[in-house]
Amino acid sequence: MNDDSSSVKREHVFSDFSEVLQENSLGIWTVPSHADFGFATDDATDWVAIEDQSYWYRHRLACFAELLGRVSRAGEVVFEVGAGNGHVSRGLQDAGYSVFAVEPTVRWAQTAKGRGVRNVACAYFESAEFADLSIPNAGMFDVLEHMPSPESFLGVLHAKMRKGGVLICAVPAHRFLWSLEDVQSGHQTRFNADQLKNLLSPAGFDVVYSTYLFLPLVAPLLLLRSLPYRLGMHRTRTHASSQQDHVPQGIVRRAIDLLLRLELGWIKWGWRIPLGTTVVAIARAR
Repeated sequence: MNDDSSSVKREHVFSDFSEVLQENSLGIWTVPSHADFGFATDDATDWVAIEDQSYWYRHRLACFAELLGRVSRAGEVVFEVGAGNGHVSRGLQDAGYSVFAVEPTVRWAQTAKGRGVRNVACAYFESAEFADLSIPNAGMFDVLEHMPSPESFLGVLHAKMRKGGVLICAVPAHRFLWSLEDVQSGHQTRFNADQLKNLLSPAGFDVVYSTYLFLPLVAPLLLLRSLPYRLGMHRTRTHASSQQDHVPQGIVRRAIDLLLRLELGWIKWGWRIPLGTTVVAIARAR
């Protein structure tokens, strides 16, 4: 591994953390013979076209940046594990962090690079063979719910993180909000705050703060998604339906924006929101 002890600080690269990752002609790091994960290839939604307009993605990113800012400083290295198409990675990079995005789906890794994320690895986290105790901080944003065995993966991640390193982890909240959207998104389950803590603690992480997000969406999701799903009233997701959900117009958009601004204020004051559609935890590796 490369030494960064010189008096002239330089930007980290993936080879500082892994000896098997190699940079390709697109500027994306990968491992030889990487097998494309190919996640959500049948999803009709063009998420890149929606995300920058979406109140949900905007609020989520603002909350993550606020929470990360409490426990780290701009310029620190943050690995995003399961970075998708780079929306959060680019946002945290713009906030001043040195972000390393790790994503096994080829087209999403390429999209993240095209969005301007400087450090992108197209690889499974395990196959990248990051050095033990090398990763300073990590984020997993809506990733654990896709895993059949999240406990095992958190153990792998913990072994790679430095002692005292920060992990921010967010997952969909509450099983009673389960709907067709979860099925179509490939979720295995949803979590409450205690369940998330009980995943993190045995893997070697001490939760120092947790809260729910998106309190204003609990009732709409229950009434418009969860109950219809239980009654067999399925609505297949399309780009148009996703656009309608994420980019509402008129008074609905103004009301959502107002309520989420208030919620972000509560987060900034350090309050814990008692209910929501997402639960997020800040934890430290012990």
